[in-house]
Amino acid sequence: MTATRAKAPADPARTRCYAAIHAGAKALGWDEELRRQVMAQRYGGKRSAKDLSDAELRDFARHIGDAQQAAGKKPPRRQPARAGKRALAPGQLAAKARALWLSLYHLGELADPSEAALDAWVQRQAGVASLRFADQETADRVIRGLRNWCTRCGFAQPDAGTVRLIDTTRQHAGLTDGGYGIASKVQLVAALRERLGQPWSNDTYRMSGADLDALIEQLGHRVKARAQR
Repeated sequence: MTATRAKAPADPARTRCYAAIHAGAKALGWDEELRRQVMAQRYGGKRSAKDLSDAELRDFARHIGDAQQAAGKKPPRRQPARAGKRALAPGQLAAKARALWLSLYHLGELADPSEAALDAWVQRQAGVASLRFADQETADRVIRGLRNWCTRCGFAQPDAGTVRLIDTTRQHAGLTDGGYGIASKVQLVAALRERLGQPWSNDTYRMSGADLDALIEQLGHRVKARAQR
């Protein structure tokens, strides 16, 4: 008779971090997909807390806490599910298209941020039923179309000079993340503030990625609420 291997006991420290991450994300109004996107950007593509090292897990729990503090510890509010029930299309190009689609949602340009709504738009524009079936040429065309839409809405994509400027400022502030993704979030915050009539500020140059995500959620909520008045 073969002995059954006992299940390893859960690590209490990791369990506490898991609880803090989920509770903090809920308080910020982040759905699962947004939480996974923030995690993947910060930890080299890792999208599950179980894949993080102990140090990364503690760091992510701290960042969630910092994002709550930056958001003023406001009470949680229900946010729409970003992806809906449809499986996400894989790959970097699909991720870029999805990020632009979510940016347009925050800007109040569309009401449905789901993957199904994005696929419906892709079918109208490119003639394929889903991003999952798009080849590189088609995906590039979709991304160009979404970028042009964003530009018309006042959300210009950062050029190389802007990325370098923001990266240099962040390095001087002791921040290690940067690149096009962070610069794009900074530009999106600027576009949202402009829609709300707020003055421009470069305070976002020194915000963590998690803080930028939290601020985008707040400003996007206000933009959409104003449009519904």
